[in-house]
Amino acid sequence: MTGYTLTKEKIAELKSELRSLKGRKLKEVAQRFLTAHDDNLGEGDDTIHDISIDKRSITDRIKEIETILKNCTPIVPNGKDHVVVGSKVTVETDGGVDKFQIVSSIEAEPFKHKVSDVSPIGKALLGKVVGDTVRVELESFSNEYTIVAIE
Repeated sequence: MTGYTLTKEKIAELKSELRSLKGRKLKEVAQRFLTAHDDNLGEGDDTIHDISIDKRSITDRIKEIETILKNCTPIVPNGKDHVVVGSKVTVETDGGVDKFQIVSSIEAEPFKHKVSDVSPIGKALLGKVVGDTVRVELESFSNEYTIVAIE
């Protein structure tokens, strides 16, 4: 199993989701099953089938989260001198100023400016220092980013 490097915030989010799935979500599915069973719905009924699929989906997600949490390491940024996973990087572009947090692929959310360390911009920024300029070229666009701050 490959290890995961996650922010403390992502670890907390996953723990919260796990509690919800193990508690409220599984209880809701169990109640739906009892209600369907009490209504004398047969095994071949779509409702029982749908409930079984929902339960399987929840238990699969529980296993996935437990595996991630068991194999994860919290990100501990090692200073502000260069970009590492977990760094918050402020950059200047010809379009203005932008800020990204470099995270693992499992918690990347580009629209929230959380970019994966394996994405083109994440890879380009890793290891760089304030003042460095990187060029990111994709099929649909190309841009230069100058690092102005690292948190």
